[in-house]
Amino acid sequence: QIKKSKLIAVITLISFWVLAFIAQIKGLRSPFDFIVNLAVSIMIFAHLVEYLMVRTRLAKTGRSRLYNFLAVLFLGMVYWKPILSEQKSGKN
Repeated sequence: QIKKSKLIAVITLISFWVLAFIAQIKGLRSPFDFIVNLAVSIMIFAHLVEYLMVRTRLAKTGRSRLYNFLAVLFLGMVYWKPILSEQKSGKN
């Protein structure tokens, strides 16, 4: 069962990426174009850093590197935190 807060986070992130994609296709007027591009750039950078921090621990899950990368890129902490928490509790 998915917790309500996780569901809200997933819906928010998916909505962000869909709107960013639509904005790239349709184009926006200035300054919205700059703001959306800046937000997307910051989000991609933050999620790349996240991936670099957790990639070795995610590799232990048995999922492919590409799947883990894309999941962290689009969902960030919402994807990897439950996995790493489960790994941590399994070791204790």
